[in-house]
Amino acid sequence: MKESSAMKEIHEIRLKNYGKTKNMTREEKIKYINTKGENAKKRIEEFTRVNYPHLTL
Repeated sequence: MKESSAMKEIHEIRLKNYGKTKNMTREEKIKYINTKGENAKKRIEEFTRVNYPHLTL
């Protein structure tokens, strides 16, 4: 069965993430994931503030 482009992209992202985290301890991986989440939250808040100033988070 042929893999869709979306599934291929997801697979590539998962491989990339695995490569970054495969040698991390559990604590390091948790910190890595939490840091990425905090950065994403800040980017979303900034995007919302700039593009939708009438909305409040």
